[in-house]
Amino acid sequence: MSKNKDQKVKDLEKEIIDTKEDINTEEKAESTEETKETKEEISLEEKLEKEIEDLKNQNLRIGVSLIFNKLDNTLKNKGLKAMESSIGQEFNVDRMEAITRIPAPDKSLKGKVVDEIEAGYELGGKILRYAKVVVGE
Repeated sequence: MSKNKDQKVKDLEKEIIDTKEDINTEEKAESTEETKETKEEISLEEKLEKEIEDLKNQNLRIGVSLIFNKLDNTLKNKGLKAMESSIGQEFNVDRMEAITRIPAPDKSLKGKVVDEIEAGYELGGKILRYAKVVVGE
């Protein structure tokens, strides 16, 4: 293939990925009230987990950890499940949202996830929050 054809193929592949990302963004915007509440609970859980790590007072840490565990169990009982880390996997627009693209640090990472900014979650087999990732080019 000539360089011109190779470039056209790369441009079309990028356009397909961008179009799929746009479709996913539109689909994500269509969520129910319960889904919105669960997303807020996920955000709260993640913030709480980070705060627990920063607590210096052992008694306070234990108390906050108990609250965190109760919230975590409540979300799991609702059917919430964290997605596996996507680092090193092929970018998948059906399960991930590309926050940005960077030059791949290694040729083997082209088109693959090089970093995960935010974990993805599923609720009852449906994606509740797409994993926010950085993709290598």
